[in-house]
Amino acid sequence: MSGFAVIVLNWNEPAATVRCVESLLGQLGPTDECTVIDNGSEDDSRAQLAARCPQARRFATGSNLGYAGGNNVGLRDALARGREEILLLNNDTVLRAGCLAALRGELANAPRAAAVSPVVDFAGRPGEVYAAGGRYHWSGYPVLLRKRPERAASVPWLNGCAILFRAEALAEVGVFDERFFLLFEDTEWGERAARAGWDLRVVPAARLLHEGSRSFGSTRTPLYQYYYTRNHWLWARESLPVARRWRRRYGFHYRTRKALHRARQSQGSETLLRAIRQGWEDAREGRWGRREEGRSW
Repeated sequence: MSGFAVIVLNWNEPAATVRCVESLLGQLGPTDECTVIDNGSEDDSRAQLAARCPQARRFATGSNLGYAGGNNVGLRDALARGREEILLLNNDTVLRAGCLAALRGELANAPRAAAVSPVVDFAGRPGEVYAAGGRYHWSGYPVLLRKRPERAASVPWLNGCAILFRAEALAEVGVFDERFFLLFEDTEWGERAARAGWDLRVVPAARLLHEGSRSFGSTRTPLYQYYYTRNHWLWARESLPVARRWRRRYGFHYRTRKALHRARQSQGSETLLRAIRQGWEDAREGRWGRREEGRSW
């Protein structure tokens, strides 16, 4: 089976997922498909999605596999079914008119592009860019590009909010590394693609609105600080040849010191500090994947 597939991952947010799916259905062709994957939701998501997204294929993972594992279910399915272009889309996004056509056009015109992404705007702040791809801070850690480019351009990595993959490249490079669970899996995938000789591109003609981090609530929560600290270390340790990893490790320590400083000045500082330290301890012990349920901060 050839053609185009969209994968939307849901976790306890059926209303947001329905809005996302509704925004893209009018941009799909007759042979294209949308697949909604419920990633171990604990609410009535499956029933709501069945009632309100009848046009979409639906899977249920049975447990929360994280961004990496949940999306990998959809990626592997689309590859096995022979889909040539596969779009991963966060459920807290809404596509602007012409978004899919612009992405697909760029992928067709750039034969060495492994993947392309739209420019993502904040939903509550029209015209303000949330992500136009990503770059690396001088100390080595990844940051989002916030400036809208004038034309399609190559970038060091693509934000996982919305990525259109070329199936040929995805089959060669592989799917996401599930050790990350949440955070850094998109950055690490982009580096694998670049090492294999592929390009990554951001497309300003493709526009998307993003409501923000529903999984974490904000970047100042213990859960976010835990995964960022732990996964930053995994990425810094393994994503480059040994001779170049010193810069990434320096970036990890630089970023962690800043996070510790902010945590000490925040409300609930003790909990944030424990989350950062727990992330560091789990990284040292090699505890990856989903954080153990019921574990206190």
